[in-house]
Amino acid sequence: MGVADFRTMRDSDLLYVDKTELIDRILSKKGIQSFLFTRPRRFGKSLNLSMLDAYFNMKYKGQAEAWFSGLGISRLRPDDPLMNSYPVVRMSLMGLVTDSTDKFCITLGTRMAKVYWEFDYLKESEAINEDQRAYFNAISGNTNDPALLSASILNLCMLLERHHNRKVVLLIDEYDNPVNNSYDRLEVQKEILGIVRGLLENGIKDNDSIAFTVVTGVMQIAKEGIFSGLNNVYVDNVFSTGFEDMFGFTAEEVQNICTESENPDAFDTAREWYDGYRFGNADIYNPWSVLEYVSRGFTAGDYWTGTGGDAIIKDIVRNTDSPMYGEILEMIDGGTIQSPLDPRITFSDAPASTRTSAYSVMVMSGYLNATPDDILKGVYNLTFPNLEVRMMFSRIIVDGMESEQNERAIELVRAFLSLDPQRMEAAIREVLLDLDFLTLSTEVAYRVLIFSIFYCRCGSHTARTECEAGDGRFDLLLSRNSGPVGDILVEFKKTDAEDDAALAAAARRGLDQAVRKDYAHRLKDPTVFGAAFHGKKVAVVRLGRRPSRR
Repeated sequence: MGVADFRTMRDSDLLYVDKTELIDRILSKKGIQSFLFTRPRRFGKSLNLSMLDAYFNMKYKGQAEAWFSGLGISRLRPDDPLMNSYPVVRMSLMGLVTDSTDKFCITLGTRMAKVYWEFDYLKESEAINEDQRAYFNAISGNTNDPALLSASILNLCMLLERHHNRKVVLLIDEYDNPVNNSYDRLEVQKEILGIVRGLLENGIKDNDSIAFTVVTGVMQIAKEGIFSGLNNVYVDNVFSTGFEDMFGFTAEEVQNICTESENPDAFDTAREWYDGYRFGNADIYNPWSVLEYVSRGFTAGDYWTGTGGDAIIKDIVRNTDSPMYGEILEMIDGGTIQSPLDPRITFSDAPASTRTSAYSVMVMSGYLNATPDDILKGVYNLTFPNLEVRMMFSRIIVDGMESEQNERAIELVRAFLSLDPQRMEAAIREVLLDLDFLTLSTEVAYRVLIFSIFYCRCGSHTARTECEAGDGRFDLLLSRNSGPVGDILVEFKKTDAEDDAALAAAARRGLDQAVRKDYAHRLKDPTVFGAAFHGKKVAVVRLGRRPSRR
């Protein structure tokens, strides 16, 4: 885990999922000088750039044959004359400080100095003049001058071409990271965007010294114009076909990983937790979480969503309006909603909380899966891709509660564990009073709300919703992990009638459905409830007892 260097993986004989066909596909795109690949974080972008560096970089001549032996590219391009035939400039814009423009320039200067140090031999090259040597020394000496930095990629490529008499392969990782990380400081972001634009426009658009460029990021920053002036840019995002299986794992690859790790039966759990992405025409698994799952002894958990980078997603959820909040609840429950999308979006577009921009950011950054519904209108079917992401959004909802609300959520958990219908009604009612009435427009909203609270606030029981049991699908199950209280099964009903008798009758119908369909057949020491809702009113009935009303 955490090894994003291809050479290290091959030298150390680590498990490598073969994505070397990416090389052949890039080289097969005749006439394309610049490639932009956008994918969610930790989906293999950096490792793929490292692999491209190992293949094309002339400084590895004589070593790369062993690294690529037995991999797909060795069969596709045997004895390839392009292997290790270029000077390669590789850099990343990940992790630069974006608190202020000055700090950004300082860290960018340090980053560029390290890139220049890789080519320190240019200081002694007879192919460059004194002015060029002075510029090289200025950048390698760690300048923070934006004007000098903006031409640093361009000039380095030019000097390398002059020295080697060979054009350069340029690899830039996470180009949009500084822009995305400064989304909540708009003035700083604007200045950082100008610096990044100058760096890339000079380094790519006006650079006659490059053979081709590969750039990766999460977002396609099109509206700000970073790539608008470039000719023949090949943009490949989560909707594109052609490279869709080159980032992330396919089902076959995950099966092979489980088999290689001597646990083929672990595949079903991996599919439930980490599948669900649709890139182009390929079904894709989250690679980071799959590898964490395997390395932790096949223990499932929310690994990718716990690695950071979700601050903007939390802002979207907590600042959204009631209709969109209701849609998020529906997707947590496994439902599908529809929305137009714009792939040319940035994190800075999301705080406005317009539905299209918010969902577009969530799709491009890997928190939603999108499949076309009406291509002409740009409308997509949106779902949470898997259980891991659903759990994350449940946690965002509950963690966003105020302290008083959190105390009421804890009391709700205690009430359920008491198995007392009256206490359950009172606790649910207190939680519902904190919510916008429009949020409670569907049965799903009640179910997901209670599910989310239990998922985040109860260690003795594991919450599950809408799963097969008996002769149907139950609404909510709280499975015992520890403690004296057995499994708790709840069937929900929403009713248009608000009087006590009608509400109690609806709760009884839910209970009767659970009994009739034998949902509790294989449960451990189960207690079965029916719960009915109208707005913020609730009735709960327990099997074997008369209904209580509130």
